[in-house]
Amino acid sequence: MNRDRLLTVLKLLALLLIAAVTAVGVRPSSAGSGYWRTSGSQILDSNNDPVRISGVNWYGFETTDFIAHGLWAQSYQAILNTIKSLGYNVIRIPFSNEMVESNPVPTNYNAALNPDLNGLTSLEILDKIVAYAGSIGLRVILDDHRSEAGNSAEDNGLWYTSAYPQSAWIDDWVAMVTRYNANPTVVGVICATSRTTARAGAMGTRRPTGDSPRRRPATRCSPSIPTCSSASKASRPGTATRIGGAATLKARVHFRWC
Repeated sequence: MNRDRLLTVLKLLALLLIAAVTAVGVRPSSAGSGYWRTSGSQILDSNNDPVRISGVNWYGFETTDFIAHGLWAQSYQAILNTIKSLGYNVIRIPFSNEMVESNPVPTNYNAALNPDLNGLTSLEILDKIVAYAGSIGLRVILDDHRSEAGNSAEDNGLWYTSAYPQSAWIDDWVAMVTRYNANPTVVGVICATSRTTARAGAMGTRRPTGDSPRRRPATRCSPSIPTCSSASKASRPGTATRIGGAATLKARVHFRWC
């Protein structure tokens, strides 16, 4: 096992250990019924019952592996069953624009543990994860985490690059929302995660690299938000769209991070 894979496995094990230790403080949460919508400060299901989001982040699709991490150690069903058993009801799945547009066939997983993923593309594997999550009562929030595939935040701190301009960002979101148009398991999208960078100065003041509830300057992404949101909602009316990390959600949200 190479060093990067070992570190990733250790991080995954640490997440599951922390979740197990603190599970007594996380109330089991119903995923609600049907599609979700917002009303004022509340998130409501199709029966107009309030929903509390209690979720975890499952990264990997945004990296150069183009697949959820940890599948070299467990099946995706086992991982999702563990998340469910710990009382969570939502999974935030980050991805990259490169994954959407190139849609490769990933290889960095245990084929013996995940035989039904053999030969599938990244998007087809995402379909499998979304389908099984829905079958056991979990919901999914999709997060456009990066433009190019890689780790952590996009280097330029923005929601686009020269290789993946804003037009591609919008087109990719329309494709993703259309893909899950008839699937109530996907309850929302994060148009662009709080993109950060360790390189200071190019765009003025920036906060440190990594997801954080602290807000960035509002002028960074605000002109593009209505365009992306409108395009997404045109493809699937009622889609809940957000800009920034899931930690910016205010209505009864509890998230744990990998």
